[in-house]
This record gives sequence, C-alpha cells and structure tokens, in this order.
Amino acid sequence: MLFRSRLTQEELHDIGDIIQAETAQKAQWLQLSEQNRLYDKIETVTARQLAQIQEYLITLKATDDVDTARRLLKRIVILGTYIKRRSNLVFVCDKAEDIDTAELRLSLFESAESLRLSDIRCAVQITDTAKISPASAVAIYDAFEAIIEATLPGLQEILFCAEHTAQGWGLRCSVQCTDAPAALPGLPQMQLERDDDGLLYFTMFPAEGGGL
Repeated sequence: MLFRSRLTQEELHDIGDIIQAETAQKAQWLQLSEQNRLYDKIETVTARQLAQIQEYLITLKATDDVDTARRLLKRIVILGTYIKRRSNLVFVCDKAEDIDTAELRLSLFESAESLRLSDIRCAVQITDTAKISPASAVAIYDAFEAIIEATLPGLQEILFCAEHTAQGWGLRCSVQCTDAPAALPGLPQMQLERDDDGLLYFTMFPAEGGGL
C-alpha cells in the first residue's frame, strides 16, 4: 500500500512536470506568434519605404557621381528614420487604448533631425497633452511622412504642427519646395493650398464628431 501510494505521488509529480513543460512551450509559441504578427504588421506598413530604399541602394552602387551618391544617402537616411520610428509605434500602439504623446513627439523630432541632416530646414510642434490615441498618433506621423516623400525632390523648408482640438487631433503644415504635388496619395482628406509665393499649406482635421 505504501509502495502504491509512493508510486502514485511520483506519477503525479511526473504528470505535473509534463503539464508545466507543455504550458511553458505553449506560452513560448504564443509569444513567438505574437512577435511574428507584429513583425508582419511592420513589414506591411513600411513596405513602400523598404522597396524605395532597395531601389536607392541599387542606384547608389551603380553611380560614380559623388553628388548623386550623397543625395541618395540622404534620402535613405530619411526613409530609414521613418521605418525605425514607425516600427516602434507598431509595438507601442498594439492593443493600447492611449499612448503618451511623447512617443509621437520623439518620432516627429527624429524625422525632423534626419531632414536637417539633409540640409532641409524643419521645425515640428505638437500640442502638449499627456495622451493620444494610437490611431491619431499613427495618422499624424504617416501624414508627416507622406508630405515629406511627396515634396522631397525639391523640399527646402517645412513647418509641421500637430494640434489637438475639440474635434480631435489634426495637423497644419507649410512647405517650401520647388516641385509641388497635386495631392497626396492615400490621404484624400488632406487639404492642399498654395499662395502667390509658391508656399504650400497642408491641413488635415477630423470632421465634427470624427477623428484621425
């Protein structure tokens, strides 16, 4: 009877070990699956910029012109900065109801610095509030990038303002460039005007009761 009881305890102990190992393995699998989901999302949202960088690298390897090489490297830095910060937003925003506006501020400021390194004057302002919805943060940063990419060939100066209003988050942006786009692909809600001096004004604010 004592032997049977001891054997049963050993069997239960072994079963417990097996269950614990299976649980740990399942948790690891779920963690890897979650990581893969986020990496797949990053790859999707930055696919266009990654493809553009590949094109620039191919051209860079083929050119012997120093000025062309410098121009390509500057564009690669600008796109690479966006990919870095946009990837970070994917992780920060995932399943979050609100995030710190500091995350958006860091993204905008780092992109602004990459422009300044490319001899493009850039200033960024953002409403000083504690929180912002992930959707609004992503919409504003993606809009900033869209403006940069659309005007980049002749971009000289940009002032970008992210604002929080009673209706929600929006943006104002003034741009000085030599080549003006007619519109921004994928952003039909973006308003674009040009003054007599050729300065471009971009605005995007949510409709009443809506949001970015």
